This record gives sequence, structure tokens and C-alpha cells, in this order.
Amino acid sequence: MNREKTLLILWIIYGFVFVQAVDSVLFFLTQLVYFGTISIGISYSILNYLLPVVTIALYLTTILFLLKKIKNTSSTSGILLTEFPKKQFLILTILAIVLNPLTHKLSGLFAEYFSYLQNEDISGYLEFYGWMHMGIGIARWSSIVLLAMIFLRKHNTV
Repeated sequence: MNREKTLLILWIIYGFVFVQAVDSVLFFLTQLVYFGTISIGISYSILNYLLPVVTIALYLTTILFLLKKIKNTSSTSGILLTEFPKKQFLILTILAIVLNPLTHKLSGLFAEYFSYLQNEDISGYLEFYGWMHMGIGIARWSSIVLLAMIFLRKHNTV
């Protein structure tokens, strides 16, 4: 395998790791909003709508930020960049591997600490839990589809 193919494979892996790391950060932020809103006593009926909206807003803001960053820094015209960002790749890999399990662990600890809130209205909590994860899933996939549509349109005009 020649150097160009190896570099292409590394960039593909980098893309997967980058998307996973960004998704882990956004999932962590969504859970943080959930922890904060529950701890101040906002009801599940309000959270059913608030958290999916916050999640979608977080993902859309991230997309807009990344598109702006790509537009400002992309000055290369070749298909392959000559330098591979090893340090950035390592940081993103660690972030992608560590942050998601850490978020789930913190979520479990929070659930134990605030179990009295969840036991009062278990059906409301289950409905909210479904809405929250549906919002996260919709935000994840709509982000990928939106980015694909933007770059396919850009590819067709070039």
C-alpha cells in the first residue's frame, strides 16, 4: 500500500473519530442540561419539549460553527492533505472513547441521587426519557443528512 492510500485511510478514520468525539461532547452537554433542569425542579411535561429543542439547537449550532470553520480554513486544493494531525487525532480518540461512558456513569449517579423525583411520577419520567432520546437520535441523523446535502450540493456546483 502506498503512502497516499495510507494517508487516505487515516483521514477516513479521523473523520469517524471526529464525528464520534463531537457527538460525545454534544451528548454530554444534553445530559448536563437534563441534570440542571431536573435539579431545579422543572416538570417532565415541560422537559418533553424543552430537551429535544435544546438538543436540536446544539447540533445545529455545532454544524453552523463547523461549516464556518471549514469555510475559513479550507485553502487546500488537493484531495489529500500532506500532514496528518496526530496530536489532534489522539485527543479526539481519547475524548470519543472516554466521554460517552463517563456521561452514562454520571447519569447513573444522578439517577441514584435524584431517585425520589423519578419515583413520584414514573410514567412521566418514562415518557420524558423516550422524548429526550428521540430528540438526540433525530438531531444526530438530521445533522449527518444536512451536512451530506450541503456538501453534495457544493460538489455538484464545482
